[in-house]
Amino acid sequence: MSPPGGNFFQDIRISRVLLSAMKAFGFAVFAVLALVFPSAFGQEPAALRQEYAQLIDRGLWRDAVTFYKEKLSPVSDARSGEDLAKAVTALGRLNEWAEFDGLVETAVAGHGTNPWLLQAAADVYKGAPPAGRIIGGKFERGWSGTGGIVLRTEHRDRVRRLQLLLESLKHPEDDTVVAEGWAKLASELKTDEAWKLQLLTPLDKLPEWEEPGPEGRTEGAPWSGDGPVLYAVPASWEAAVNDGERWRFALSKWAARSPETAAKATLELARFSQSQFGVDTLNEYGWWRDRDPENEKGILAVDTLADDEVLAKTSDGVRRFKLPPDWHFIALYRSVMDAPGSGADSGFALAQAYLNRRQFVKAKQVLEALISRHGPGTEDFRKKLLDQITGNWGRFGIAETVEKGVHPRIPLVFRNAASVKLTAAPVDMEAVLGDTISYLNGNPRELEWELLNPSAIASRIIREEQSKYVGAPETEWTVTLQPAEGHRNTDGEVEVPVGKAGAWWISAEMENGNRFHTLVWVVDHVLVHRDVAGSKQWWTADAADGAPLEGAGIEFFGYRTVNRELKTPQERRMDVETKSFTRSTDADGKTLLMPGDMEPGYEWMAISRMSGRATTFFGFQPFMIDEPSFENGNRDISYGITDRPLYKPGDNMHVKFFLRNVGYFEPDEAKYANRTGTLSLFNGRGEEALKIPGLRTDELGTLETELVIPKDAPLGSWQAVFSIPGMMSGSVGFQVEEFRKPEFVVTVEAPSAPVKLGGKFSAKVKAAYFHGAPVREAEVEVIVKRSSLSERWFPAGRWDWLYGRGAWWPGTDAAWHPGWRDWSCQPPPSPWMANRRWTPDELVLRRSLKIGPDGTVEVEIDTAQVLETHGDMDARYSIEARVVDSSRREERGSGSVIAARKPFEVVVWADRGFTAPGETVEAKVSAATLAGVPVAAVRGTLRLFRLSLDAGGRVVETETSAWQVETDAAGLISQKFPAPEAGQYRLAAELSAADGGNSVGATIVNVHGQGRAEAKDWKFGPLELVADKLEYAAGDKLRLRVNSDKVDANVWLFLHVGGSSGREARRIRLDGKSLEVEVALDRRDMPNMFVEGVTVHRARIFSVAREILLPPAGKMIDVAVEPAAPKLEPGGKTSLRITLKDAEGHPVVGKAVLAVYDKALEAVAGGPNSPHIREYFWKWRNNYYGTRSACSVPFAAGNLVARKQPEKPSEQPQ
Repeated sequence: MSPPGGNFFQDIRISRVLLSAMKAFGFAVFAVLALVFPSAFGQEPAALRQEYAQLIDRGLWRDAVTFYKEKLSPVSDARSGEDLAKAVTALGRLNEWAEFDGLVETAVAGHGTNPWLLQAAADVYKGAPPAGRIIGGKFERGWSGTGGIVLRTEHRDRVRRLQLLLESLKHPEDDTVVAEGWAKLASELKTDEAWKLQLLTPLDKLPEWEEPGPEGRTEGAPWSGDGPVLYAVPASWEAAVNDGERWRFALSKWAARSPETAAKATLELARFSQSQFGVDTLNEYGWWRDRDPENEKGILAVDTLADDEVLAKTSDGVRRFKLPPDWHFIALYRSVMDAPGSGADSGFALAQAYLNRRQFVKAKQVLEALISRHGPGTEDFRKKLLDQITGNWGRFGIAETVEKGVHPRIPLVFRNAASVKLTAAPVDMEAVLGDTISYLNGNPRELEWELLNPSAIASRIIREEQSKYVGAPETEWTVTLQPAEGHRNTDGEVEVPVGKAGAWWISAEMENGNRFHTLVWVVDHVLVHRDVAGSKQWWTADAADGAPLEGAGIEFFGYRTVNRELKTPQERRMDVETKSFTRSTDADGKTLLMPGDMEPGYEWMAISRMSGRATTFFGFQPFMIDEPSFENGNRDISYGITDRPLYKPGDNMHVKFFLRNVGYFEPDEAKYANRTGTLSLFNGRGEEALKIPGLRTDELGTLETELVIPKDAPLGSWQAVFSIPGMMSGSVGFQVEEFRKPEFVVTVEAPSAPVKLGGKFSAKVKAAYFHGAPVREAEVEVIVKRSSLSERWFPAGRWDWLYGRGAWWPGTDAAWHPGWRDWSCQPPPSPWMANRRWTPDELVLRRSLKIGPDGTVEVEIDTAQVLETHGDMDARYSIEARVVDSSRREERGSGSVIAARKPFEVVVWADRGFTAPGETVEAKVSAATLAGVPVAAVRGTLRLFRLSLDAGGRVVETETSAWQVETDAAGLISQKFPAPEAGQYRLAAELSAADGGNSVGATIVNVHGQGRAEAKDWKFGPLELVADKLEYAAGDKLRLRVNSDKVDANVWLFLHVGGSSGREARRIRLDGKSLEVEVALDRRDMPNMFVEGVTVHRARIFSVAREILLPPAGKMIDVAVEPAAPKLEPGGKTSLRITLKDAEGHPVVGKAVLAVYDKALEAVAGGPNSPHIREYFWKWRNNYYGTRSACSVPFAAGNLVARKQPEKPSEQPQ
C-alpha cells in the first residue's frame, strides 16, 4: 500500500472474509471495475480532505457524508481511517445510525488490505449505538425508530471488532500500525466482565443479530479448585484455549514491538491484576454498619500482606493467597518503574496500591524512589502525596451538637504529629440570619445557594478565609498527641473549652503540619415541628431537659421566585417575593399554624428568639401540613378463582367471583347481592375472545359459572373479567398453553437444620422421572450463592400476615444493658426503621457435572471463609440446580441451607408490656432453628433477675426466682408466676440440647407500683413507649407507659397517627423516669394505629413510635381441609372434610369454593393464579411514614481546609 499522498487506487480488491461479512449484513456485494485516478476529480487527496474538513467545520453533516461516499471513499492510504471516522461522526450528528453499517462495511470491503482503515472501522463500531431493529428482514441500527423487533448488538459488534483488528494485523504496513493493532486487540479482549476471559469467542463467523452472547457472571475474580483462574501466554494465537490466553498473546505481541510498548503492556497486565486481586475489590462489600472489631483481625488485616500475597473478593468468597510474580501487580509495577514513558505511572500506581493496603512505610519508599527517578510531578503532586504520608497531618471528624454548659468534643484523626494547637472563635449567627433576610428582601437577580442556607455558613467562612462573621478567638489551647508508628492514622478526640451557646469556629494547626478547621454548635434551646390534626405544631424546648419555653418569639420568613416574561435576553429572569410573620409560644412552648398561614409555594425559615438565649433557626424548607391519613375506610373488593391455573384450548373452565363491600364502619354487605353483569375472556393481546352477558350474583354477592376456552385460543396469559355496569369489575388471570407436564422432577436434598457457620455441608441434586426411575444421562449445573441473614428467626403471631413478623412483640430495646447483644430478643425491624448490616449476595460455586447412574450429583460447600470474613452474621446458602437430560428436556430444582452461629434461637417474652405487683404474668419461651423449625425437648432454666444500679451507674443483677423448663413438641415453654415487688427485672432462659448446643434469650419486665418510683433504681433508653397488652379491640383503653432515662422528661405524644400525622397531641412530664397514660381506642383505630413520642434532652431530639394492633378478629373465618387419606394411587378416590369456624371457634354457615388440580400444573403456569383470600380481602392497614418531627438542631461541618490545602480526604492515607 502506498504512503499518504501516493497512488491511492492500487489496492481496490475484496477479500473472501470481507465479502462473506458483507453478505451477512445484507449489503450488495460489488466490485470496483474502473480505476479512479486523481484527475477524475481534478484534486489530490490532500485537497479533497481540505474540502471535507471545511464541510465538517461548517456543520454540513449530510454534505460531509455524501462527499466521503462519492469522493473520499476510494482513497486508500494511512489517513483513510480518519476519513471514515469523520463520516461516522457526521452520521451521529444527523442521528442517521441506520446508515452506519452500510457505510462502514462498504468502506471495509473497498479497502480490505488497509490496516489503518480496518482499525478505524473497529473503533467506530465501539462508538455506534449497540441496538437496532429488524424491519422487513433488514437490520437498522439506532435507539430510535418504530416497528420491528428491538435487538441489542453488543455481542455481534464485539465479534466484528475483533475480526477487523485481526484482519488489520495480516497487513503489516509499518511497526506503528502493527503495535496499535495488537494494543487494540488486547484492549478489546479484556472486557469489563473479566469472567468472560474464560471463554473462547468464535471468530470464524458473525453471530446472528439476536444472539445475546455468553451470559452469567461471577462475584469477584474467577476461582477454580484451589486457586484463581490465571491465563498463560500461548505459543500462538491459534493455540489459545480461551480469550484470556488470546489477551495474553496480544499483550506479548504488543510488548515485543519495542521497550516502550513492553513497559506499557506490563503496566496493562498489572492494572488488570490489581482490578481482580487488589484489596479494593472488597470496597463493594457494603459494610452498612460498623463491623465487630474482632472481625478486623485474621485475613482482613490488609496491612500484614506480604508483597507476594493478595486479599481479594473472588467467586469462592474472600480469599487471601499468593500470586506468582508474573501475575502479581506489585511485582509487575516494580519491574517497569525505571522504564521511560510508563515508569512514572507504574511507580505511582504501586504507591497507591501500598496505600490501599495501609502499608504506608512501603508507599513512602516507593514515592521517594519515584521522585528521585521521575521528579515531583506536575504541580508537585507526587511530593504532595509523600508529604501527606510523612508530614504532620490531621483532620476533624463530625462533632455532636451539645447543650449549653457542656464542652463539645471533636473527633480528630492525625498522623505523625506530637501536638496540635487550637483556637475557638464565636460566629455571629444573628448577623448571618439578618444578612440572609436582607439579601432576599433585596430581590436579587440570581439566587446563591450558600446565601440561602445559614446553616452552611461554614463553607462561606472557609472560602472567604477571614469572614466578617467570625469574632476574635476566645480561647487558645494545645493538645499533646501520641501518634501511631509507621505513619499510620490515629483516632483521637479534642475537647473544646467553651460552653456558651452559639456557633464556634474551631481552627487547628498541627505542629509543623497542616491547618484545618470545623464549625461546632452549642445550643440552649431547640425548635421542633410536627403535623397534628390538620395543623402544624411548632414548639420550643430547652436543649438540656426539653422543658417548654413560654413566650418565645418565632419569626417565620418565606420567599418564592416568580418568573418574568422576557422581552430581551438581558432582562431579569425572575423576581423574589418574601413574606414574614411572628408568633409567640404558649405555656406548652407551642404555637399552631393552620393551612394558609404558611403560603404554599414559599420556602420558609423559622427563627426562634428569646431573651437570655441564643437564636435558633430551621429552614429553608417548603413546609406543608399533612392531614392524618388512614387506610381503614370501607372499600369494594372483588376476588376471582378458577378450578386450575392452566388450560389448553378447548378445555372447560370453572370460575367463581366474590364481590363484597368490606371495612370497619358498617359496610353494605348486600351491595353486590343479586346484581347482573357480564363475564368476558380477554387473551394476551387484549382482545375480547368470549362474552357472556346476563349473569347474576347470588345473595352473598358471589358468581359461579362454567365456560369453554375457545379451541382457537392464542396461547399466553388470559384474563376472566366479570363486570357489573356502573359499580365494579373483578378479574382473575390464567394461562392457556399447549403444555405437557414435566416428565422428571429435580430436587435438592440439603440439611434441613442449620449447619454450624465455619463447617462444611453437602447438597445432593436428585433427578427422577415421574415413573420412579432415575435420570441417568444428564448434565447438571449447580449454582450456590451466599446471602447475609441479618434478621433472626422470630416466633410467628396469629396476625403476622397483616402486620408483619413480630409486630405483636411487647418489649423494647434495652441496649443500655451490658449483655443486650448476647440475649436480646428483638423482632425484625419495622419498615420505617433503618436496615441492619447487610452484604451483597456472593456466588460461592458454579459447576457443571455429569449426573451419576443413580440420578444424583453431590457438591460440598465449605463455610470457613464466610466465618472469617462475616463472622458476625449468619448466612443462607441457596442451591439452584438445572438438569438437562439426553432428550434436551430441562427441569430445575432448588434448596437452601442456613449456616448459623448458634444451633437454635431462643426468644423470651411476657404476655404484657408491663405489669404491677401481684398480677399473674405468663412468660413465654420459644426455641427454633433459624429456619423456623421448632426445637423440642431442650431443657434449661428460666430465671428472673432483679436489676439495680451501683454507685457507678452499672447494672447489677440479683436472681429472685428460677424454674426448670423443657420445650414441648412446638418448641414452646409457658411459665406463670406472680409479679414481684415494683422494680425492673430481666427474665432469662438458658436452654441446652442433648447434643450440647445451647442458646439464651431474655427480655426486660418492668413492674410498676403506685406513686413515684426512685429514679436511681430504673434504667431506660432515651425514650420508650410500652403498651400494656399485645392487641386490643375498639372500645378498649390503651394503657401506655412512657419511659425515659432522663428524669422528669418532657414528652410530646402524638396519638392516633396515620401516615405522617396524628389526630391528637399531648404534652406530658414523666413522674421520675416513667408515666402511665390512658388512650381511648375506637373503630377509627382499626386495624392499627400508631403512637409517636418526641422528647428533647442532651441537645438531641429523640423520637420513637409504637404500633397498636386492633386486629379484625370478627372478620376472619378459619378454614381447615382434611383429606381422608394422605396418599392415593393413580385413579384412586378419596373424600375431603372442610370445616369453617369463626374467631371464637363456632361453626360458620356459608358458601365455599373448592379447587383441586395437579400440583405439577403450577410448574408450567408459574404458580397458583389466585392469592390467599384472607389477605386479599383484609391485608390493608394504616401506614406510618416514619418520624416527620424536624428540628433546629444543626449538624457540625466536619473537616474544612482552605483551598490552598488538599481538600479531598481521599488524597490522604486512610
